[in-house]
Amino acid sequence: MSKSIGLQGRFALPSFAVGLMWLAFVLISLIPGRIDAANAIDADVVAVGQTGPTDSIIAGLIYDFRIWLENDLHLESFQLGFVIWSDDGAIFSLQPQVGGFGQSHLLGVIPDSRMWDESNANNTVWDFDLVVDEMRIDGPPSDSLRFAGIAIADGLPAGPLESMMTLRFRADESSVGKTLCIDTCTLPMGGELMFMPSTGPTVTPAVLMPEGGICLPIVSCDADDDADGVCDIVDNCLNGYNPEQTDADGDGVGDLCDNCADVYNSDQANGDGDLYGDVCDNCPNVPNDDQTDSDQDGLGDACDNCPAIANSDQADGDSDGTGDVCDNCPSVPNTDQANSDGDSYGDACDNCPLVDNVDQLNSDPDDIGDACDNCPTKYNPDQANSDGDGHGDECDNCKMVSNQDQADADQDGIGDACDGVFSVCGDVSGDGYINILDVSQLVNFLYKNGPPPVCY
Repeated sequence: MSKSIGLQGRFALPSFAVGLMWLAFVLISLIPGRIDAANAIDADVVAVGQTGPTDSIIAGLIYDFRIWLENDLHLESFQLGFVIWSDDGAIFSLQPQVGGFGQSHLLGVIPDSRMWDESNANNTVWDFDLVVDEMRIDGPPSDSLRFAGIAIADGLPAGPLESMMTLRFRADESSVGKTLCIDTCTLPMGGELMFMPSTGPTVTPAVLMPEGGICLPIVSCDADDDADGVCDIVDNCLNGYNPEQTDADGDGVGDLCDNCADVYNSDQANGDGDLYGDVCDNCPNVPNDDQTDSDQDGLGDACDNCPAIANSDQADGDSDGTGDVCDNCPSVPNTDQANSDGDSYGDACDNCPLVDNVDQLNSDPDDIGDACDNCPTKYNPDQANSDGDGHGDECDNCKMVSNQDQADADQDGIGDACDGVFSVCGDVSGDGYINILDVSQLVNFLYKNGPPPVCY
């Protein structure tokens, strides 16, 4: 509805009018289930696209008057109004909103608030009716007072103070230097504002918030460094031309200059100083502008301890800086990953570091793999080889005579190369050594009819 009444001073009411106004409010307050808006409402003003409240209004920009409702009980028949005015004649307009309700969608419901219900076609928890679409009062000053209101017919669910709805407005560029005020008010039952008699000098809402609303100065846009038509004070990308102000993640930083355009990070923290913010950087502590991630494990190559093999857990049992899944010695620290024989075992843990032996077979317990052990079936950790024939002394059938083939025609345990030859005085057995075996063989021959010495 729209009405026009002469205005000669916004609160210059005759005594009978004041009495009627307060009587009406008292009667309304006594209706069961109604609440006083002054005890249930808080509000602030924020530029569209910004997150924090403002202390001034830039002419030409669009702002939201955000309403915060608090209700500790399930109350019904709550009717709420909004008033916007200027005591010094500032020109302004209300802006329709997507997701609003009523005939002209002047009020918008904030998604995910207690008022929002995805299952409801109107995206509201209650049935809303527009109490007053818009009312303009043409008087001195012109275009100075407007109302919009709603009725919550089905009750207000209990809950804490929460942003519920917005009234969107814009101050005209011609009003720089003037003041714009916004407030909430309770409305009487029945969907009509209280009007004074036609002979009276004014019209006023039933009850304004005791604080007197929010009054903000209208200022001009005095800086636009990137010349994109958006004032620096509200520009979400101060040094980048982005008139559309796109902000995909809603963090208040425009996509053009957001170091994580798809991930919310209002602080823009960037520990390594590369082009990507910490929350979307695959190496937040190592600069890597290319963000290369060869193994697609979510960690950039620049900081991945196995850049070619996916290992999102980055397990590194030996703490040598190479992840377990690609470490050629996962249990032995070897930062250089040296692997002389080219098998899959690093030199630090390979039982044959110079001989390729992927199986790491070791038949005796001397920690030397069969592939390089000169006595693979006999324990000889020192690998002693007196005759240098490739067979360790512990298993060489001619310890002092080189015989790589280890031929032993008579299979007496003494190689042919040294069998029957006293290469050393006292070597009764002819094996090239003087030891207990020589004594045993001589005693066996002299007293037990054993075989004679080699050259007896």
